[in-house]
Amino acid sequence: TGFSEPGEPYHGRPMFVNRVTGLSLWFNEGEWRIGKRCDYYYVNKSDQDTPPRTGWIIADKRRNRGAVSPAPTINMKLPDGCIDVLFAGASNVNGVYEPDEPYHGRP
Repeated sequence: TGFSEPGEPYHGRPMFVNRVTGLSLWFNEGEWRIGKRCDYYYVNKSDQDTPPRTGWIIADKRRNRGAVSPAPTINMKLPDGCIDVLFAGASNVNGVYEPDEPYHGRP
């Protein structure tokens, strides 16, 4: 299991990073993503201001070969605005996520 805290916004929404795996959780181009730049495990087509709890699917484009079912569930009810990424079939996606810095120095 793991937690995350909101970092600086990117496209007006918080970004998160798992300091152990280096994976990020962020919003871009109309979807929330979990993965790395141009290498995604799971996405969620929701336009919510914060990462959606459910509705995640395996990425259909730029998919990491390690992305497998089931997709994760997000728990945002942890202290200090932290989130918990749980139950992903790709076990390295699960874990502690913390605030991230602005992407390329831009909020």
